[in-house]
Amino acid sequence: MKQLAVLALFGALVLCSSTAGHAQGVALGVVGGVNLANLSVEDSEGLDIDSRLALRAGAHLSVDLSPQFGLIVEAIYSQKGAKTTEEGVDVGFNITYVEFPLLAKFMIPTSETGKVGVHLAAGPTVGIEVSCKLKGEQGGTSVTFDCSEFGANTKSVDFGVAAQGGIDVQAGPGAVMFDVAYNLGLANINDVADGGSIKNRNLYFQVGYKFPLGAN
Repeated sequence: MKQLAVLALFGALVLCSSTAGHAQGVALGVVGGVNLANLSVEDSEGLDIDSRLALRAGAHLSVDLSPQFGLIVEAIYSQKGAKTTEEGVDVGFNITYVEFPLLAKFMIPTSETGKVGVHLAAGPTVGIEVSCKLKGEQGGTSVTFDCSEFGANTKSVDFGVAAQGGIDVQAGPGAVMFDVAYNLGLANINDVADGGSIKNRNLYFQVGYKFPLGAN
């Protein structure tokens, strides 16, 4: 599975390299923000699963192929998971990925085009798991374990799709980016036999700054 993910990422890089030569504008930047992460758990009756607020940050590459269409590729350190309470103990299921969205971007004309850009974007995402931790907390005391220590094994690769809306505001030589998106996990990340399906669900908000590369 991880080999397939690597091939998909390689294909995305080849696509971006081949289209960059025909692009009207290429920009490189950084982004950071928060995830409102949750998990869709099969047979979760009696289990109250809540969203987890977590961090995301990484690198951003945008390639504008025309005034209406472009591509977004990002490499994001993304904390996901969920939390619940069992018998008075707060339990956090904390999964961290390096995630690679590849989004097709559609620009929406505005009266401030050139100064303010509005876009909608959508496309696939691939996540490579960095760590999976279970954290328990009660009365100010907390303990943390690897998921595997409790037999809660997870798969090392996650696949999904993301839909994003964003605004770019020209500032200095580049632009400030404001994005909101929803990432729907399609893969069952549960690696326990007969353990039921577990899928990532993630609403995220991020801001960033990008610089143009070369002439536009």
